[in-house]
Amino acid sequence: MRRSPSLLALLAAFVLAVPPLAGQTTQYIAPGGAGRRPADVRESLRAAVDAARWRLGPLRLEPWVALYELAWVEPEGEKGDLTASAGAGLLGYVPVGSRIVFAAPALPQYTWWKERTEDRHWGGRAGLAMFLHSNHLLVELEAKASDLTAIATPETDERARLDDETFEGRIELPLGSRF
Repeated sequence: MRRSPSLLALLAAFVLAVPPLAGQTTQYIAPGGAGRRPADVRESLRAAVDAARWRLGPLRLEPWVALYELAWVEPEGEKGDLTASAGAGLLGYVPVGSRIVFAAPALPQYTWWKERTEDRHWGGRAGLAMFLHSNHLLVELEAKASDLTAIATPETDERARLDDETFEGRIELPLGSRF
């Protein structure tokens, strides 16, 4: 079987590009990030499952309560107002064997305004995730939805509703000691 030179060149380019690309993905820091690499998901997930307060068979539940913000907001040219955002919910984990964990956060949040009653609303974060961590294979799949109130830009004191729905996946499979 004869191989074309362009196919061999493409394969060689791929093999030479993999190590630098892998290095870039682990070094990337998202804008506005804390300036450090993300924590090891495997270890932080294991710690969260172990630290969950309530256990119902294989289901592990961790209560979550938070006061996001209590602030006086005074946008340019407008009357100031008092706002607060608070939430209470559950983080759920179901370990399946020693290698697979399903996770489901349900974190509702209420945003309250003293005068701007039209801006009061329920929102929060919810999702479903599957983490498979074996010796040589790592698969992480997450579907998340959020409806939060946050500062629109750092330059102004305006709050805006941020709706976001994402699906993220990550697969790592070592191809050998040379890659």
